[in-house]
Amino acid sequence: MNSNEHSIFGGIATFLANCLIQKKEHGQIDLGRAIGCGLLGSFVSLLPDIFEPATNPNHRKFFHSISSGASLIILINYIKNNWNISEQAKEFWISMILAYESHLATDLTTPKSLPLI
Repeated sequence: MNSNEHSIFGGIATFLANCLIQKKEHGQIDLGRAIGCGLLGSFVSLLPDIFEPATNPNHRKFFHSISSGASLIILINYIKNNWNISEQAKEFWISMILAYESHLATDLTTPKSLPLI
C-alpha cells in the first residue's frame, strides 16, 4: 500500500472505530468528534512509514512489527482501565492507536507481511 491508500484506509477505519466506541460508551454519536478523529487518524496511520520510511523492501522493523501491534493492544487495555483518564480522552487515544494499527493490519496482508520484532 502507498501513503495515500494508508491514509484513506486509516481515516475511514478511525472514523468508523470512533463511531463504534461512542455508540458503545455513550449510546449516541457526535459526528463532529468522529470526523475529527477520522481526519487525524488519516495522519496517524502514516506514522509507521514516518518512523521507518520505505526506502527499501526490507524497511519493516519494530514500528512495523507484530510486537509493536501487540504492545499497542496492551496499551489500549491500560487506557480503558485507567480511572485517571477521562472518557473523552480514552475515546481519542484508543481511536488514534487503532489508526496506527490500521497501517499494520494492511501491511500484514502484503507478501512481505510483518516481522515478529
